[in-house]
Amino acid sequence: MFANYLLNKYNNSLVDILNLFIHVAESEDNELLLSFQHSKSFFKMNISPVHHLHQMAKTKNSFLGTKLLISLLRNKLINNLTSANVTATFLAAAFGNSETLRALIEEDGDYRFRVQRPPNKGGLENAVS
Repeated sequence: MFANYLLNKYNNSLVDILNLFIHVAESEDNELLLSFQHSKSFFKMNISPVHHLHQMAKTKNSFLGTKLLISLLRNKLINNLTSANVTATFLAAAFGNSETLRALIEEDGDYRFRVQRPPNKGGLENAVS
């Protein structure tokens, strides 16, 4: 319910959902983690999991936070492509987020992926906005 509280109290755009995943996953508070896991249905309705996974891969370096986000996805969408035709695993490697990369690989992220068609413009910086 902690996540519900934060997301309801503040404007969703003001709460960095990825930092929330990281905070909860890296805390040693089992009650907080259980409370967060019970909020999965809330998150499924209020975030775009694939977009947030790509954002995590590009901007964060957290093994546990990434694992928690992937658990929300249940591995179904882990190898989805961005508009720049790259996977989250590719983004994590490209931006040097080794802990996020390790979590993605452990959860069957495709580390053999090769860009089939380069981005039209802007390169990887614009792969996820």
